[in-house]
Amino acid sequence: MVLKNSDCVLAATGASGGGSLLLLAGGLVVVAVAVMALAMIRHRRHRSVAMGIGALALAGALLISPVISAAPAQAAAGQEDCQPAQPAAPATPAAPAVNTPATPEAPEQPGSEEPTPATPVTPEAPRLSEVDCGVVPEVIIPTVAGVTYERTTDGDQVTITAAPERGTTFPSGVATSWTFTVTAVPCVCTPTPIDWEDKSASDFRFTSTSLPDGSTSWTYAGVPADWAREGSTFTYVVSDSHSQAIRWKVPAGEQLPEGLSTDWIWLSDADRARSTGDYVDGKVQGEYQIADVEANVTAQIEQALADVRAKHPGYALSYELGNNSSSHSTRLTVSVPSDTCGGFETRHFDSGSGQIIS
Repeated sequence: MVLKNSDCVLAATGASGGGSLLLLAGGLVVVAVAVMALAMIRHRRHRSVAMGIGALALAGALLISPVISAAPAQAAAGQEDCQPAQPAAPATPAAPAVNTPATPEAPEQPGSEEPTPATPVTPEAPRLSEVDCGVVPEVIIPTVAGVTYERTTDGDQVTITAAPERGTTFPSGVATSWTFTVTAVPCVCTPTPIDWEDKSASDFRFTSTSLPDGSTSWTYAGVPADWAREGSTFTYVVSDSHSQAIRWKVPAGEQLPEGLSTDWIWLSDADRARSTGDYVDGKVQGEYQIADVEANVTAQIEQALADVRAKHPGYALSYELGNNSSSHSTRLTVSVPSDTCGGFETRHFDSGSGQIIS
């Protein structure tokens, strides 16, 4: 039940609704009796009436006395009844049904488990490649899972350093660095003597043949088989030269133009050809092509005559042939391996001819 404010006020003064009215009525009676008594006493009349009024006052006092004495108790009771009613707690609605998904497993946090111990791995040593003597080898670095190799070079010094990759470790005491001196492998030379048989150029049978394309084939017969070792070379060089002396002349009775003399003038030409021969069944043969030097000198003479005639028109100039010289020389060079280290021995076999014709 909810109390009204007026009821709470009455309760606080210790009177209920009915007690309050009774108290008010008794009070009014006492006040009225007191007023009438004072008026009668002032006029000194009606003593009997005054006594009656006194009796009424006494009755009024007796009427309100219980009410006044009960007020504190009622006030206390009223304080308890006047507490405001607490509102009833609202009904809690039923929670709707929820399909709660399964809680995913929490990811592993770093350090939530003990670290996996590193895997031991042993680095393999690098090595030098196998090469022939006189050849610079290469440093071969192996491939090992869990191992990283690093290469540094300082001149002919090559250093290889191994380091473990993540998750791996090297056992204690294993080698992790290697240094190589990378230079040509020294050769152990074994001599392979050559029997030259004291041969000279005249000991060979030499022939040459002009070919339709203007080249010349050459052949040396009687070459020892020991000269034709693997790696042997045969080189043929031919040299030709030709020179011709001339002097200017005019018909008898005429004078040479100024600036010309009867002195001999030499015109010459030379050429040299080089070719490589092959060894076949005791013969070395090849081909070469060389200029016709004598024909070239003749062409020079005709050009010189044309030049002087153009310079001195009106003169019947011609030339007179004088001495000439020609030379033809050949050289066969044979180089044969003389040891297992790549050494060679070389011999030259020269032949030639030269002449001066007046």
